[in-house]
Amino acid sequence: MYKRLILLIFVLVFAAACAAPAGDSGTTENAAPETASEEMAESGEPKFGGILTYGLVGDPPSIDPHTQRGAADATVKAMVYDTLLRWDREMNIVPNLAESWELIDDTTIQLKLVEGVLFHDGSELTAEDVVFTFERIKNPDVGATSAGTFKDITFEQIDTYTVQMNLPAPNAAIFQNLARGDTAIVSKAWVESGADLNQEMMGSGPFTYVGREPGVSFEIARNPNYFRAPLPYLDGVKFIPYTDETAKVTAIRTGEIDFIDYVPWLDMDEIEQLAAAGELKFGSDSEALFMTLYMNPSEPPFDDKRVRQAVAWAINRDAVGRSIFFGRGKAMTGSFIPATFLGYDASLEGTYGYDQEKAMALLDEAGWRDEDGDGVREAYGVEGVEDGTPFMVNFLATNQFAMHYNLAEFAQAMLTEVGIGGTIELVDWPTRTQRRLDVQPWEIQADGLGQSVTDPSFMDIYYHSTRGQWPGRMHFAVPEVDALLDQAISIYDEAERAALYNEVDKIMLDEAFFVYVWRREQGEAMQPYVMGFSHTFGANSYMVLPEVWLDK
Repeated sequence: MYKRLILLIFVLVFAAACAAPAGDSGTTENAAPETASEEMAESGEPKFGGILTYGLVGDPPSIDPHTQRGAADATVKAMVYDTLLRWDREMNIVPNLAESWELIDDTTIQLKLVEGVLFHDGSELTAEDVVFTFERIKNPDVGATSAGTFKDITFEQIDTYTVQMNLPAPNAAIFQNLARGDTAIVSKAWVESGADLNQEMMGSGPFTYVGREPGVSFEIARNPNYFRAPLPYLDGVKFIPYTDETAKVTAIRTGEIDFIDYVPWLDMDEIEQLAAAGELKFGSDSEALFMTLYMNPSEPPFDDKRVRQAVAWAINRDAVGRSIFFGRGKAMTGSFIPATFLGYDASLEGTYGYDQEKAMALLDEAGWRDEDGDGVREAYGVEGVEDGTPFMVNFLATNQFAMHYNLAEFAQAMLTEVGIGGTIELVDWPTRTQRRLDVQPWEIQADGLGQSVTDPSFMDIYYHSTRGQWPGRMHFAVPEVDALLDQAISIYDEAERAALYNEVDKIMLDEAFFVYVWRREQGEAMQPYVMGFSHTFGANSYMVLPEVWLDK
C-alpha cells in the first residue's frame, strides 16, 4: 500500500511538472515563488548566434563542479556541466540526463539515462560516470558541498544506461537534490586521467570551456553536440566579473555589456524606470536569498544561548534594510522558511525584533556586565572565561560585496550600543569562502546565503549535523533537530512534513546560532534585445541561459 502511495505521488508530481505550460507556476502550496519580473521569455522564432557579454557578480573562486563557493562559480559551472534532473522556469523538477526514473520500492530508485549524451571530449556519458560522480562527491578529500546529502546513499550500475539508487530510508527530497548544481556528472575517464577539476572544465553541458583570465573574463562556447537540441542558441558567453558595482551598472546602462546579475539595490529604481521605458529589462524576487550573522556556539562567549539571543535582539533589521538594501526585501523576524514554502508559519514572525533593553538584560543575566563604565562589557562568573575579560569580537566579512561589509559595519555599531565591542576584518572573496568553513570562537561572520531548493528540506544544509554543511563549519549539533529532520525527509504527507519542519524552525530560532537579518531582493538587468530570459527563484536564473538568444 505504501509503495503504491509513493508511486501515485510521484506520478502526480511528474505529470504536473511536465504538463505545466510556460508561465503557469501552478497553485499547489509548494509552488515556485512569484517574482517581480514580467514574463521575459518572449514568443517568436529564436535566432542562433552571437556572444552574450554577461556582467558576473565576481570572479569564480572554484570551478570544481562539486565544490560550490557562491553564485559566480555556480553560474559558470552550470553552463559546462549537467545534472541528472533539473528545474524548469517554474522550479518544477523535470528530466535531464536522466530521462525517466522508477520507484522500485520505498528505498530503491532506478534512473534511465538519455542514450547518446556526449561529454565535450566526444566520449559517451554512461551509468559508470554517474556512479563514479557520486563516489567522488562522497570522498572527503574532495570537500564536495553535497557530500552530507548523499553520504548514506549508494549508486550502482544496472546496465550501460541504468543507475540504481539505494536509500537508507524513504527520501521526499531526493529528486530536488539530484537537480542541485553541485551534483553535476563528470567523466570518470577524464578525472582518472589526472585532470585538475579546479583548473580545467569538461562536462556534457550546453557550453564548452574556452578559458579564463582571472579577474578579467571567463569564456565558454556553444556545444554543437548538446543533447537538448537545438539548444543552446548563443555561440557563446563572455563572463566579465565586476567587483565595482557602479562600473557594472554603468556598463549595462551604456550598452557596453548585454546582461548583469546582482543588480545593486541602490540602482534598482533607476533600472526599473529604464525597463518601464523599454530601454532595459529587469526581473527580481525577494524569497530565496538572505543576509545573516552567525557564530561558533561550541565555546565562549557564544556557547551561552542568552548571548546569541542578545545579538539577535540588538540588530535593527529595518535600519539595515533601509540603509543597505534601500528597502528592497523584507526583515527576517521569524520563520527561516520562505513564505511560499511548505512549512512556513506566519505566527513565528516577530520572534525577534529590535529591543536593546532585552539584549542588555540577557547579557547581564549571562554574566557580561560593564562594571568599569568604559562601554564594553566584561565577564563575571562566565564559565570558561577569566573574570574581567572584555567582550570583544572579530566581525568577519568580504571586502568584495558592499552588502557583506556594510552588514558587518552595522552589526558592529549596533552591538557596541549594548556593550559588545569588536573590530572588523575584511578579506577577499576566495579567502572569505574558505574562512566560512571553520567559524572561530569570538567571531561573528556576516554573510549572504540562500535556499538552493524549493522544498523545506533545504534546512538540512543549515541544521543537520551529518547531512548538512553548516553545523560542522559552526561546530554545533542539536540531536532533537537531527531526529525531526530525519523524520521529515522520510515521509511524503505534506501536512506531516510541514508540522515537523515548523518544529525545527521554532527550535532553531530559539537557539539563535544564525541571526537572520534581511531577505533581500535579487534581480538581473539586460538589454532589450536579450530574448528568452525570465527571472527564476533566487540566484538560479542562470539556468535559463541555454534558452537565451539575441535579437540583433
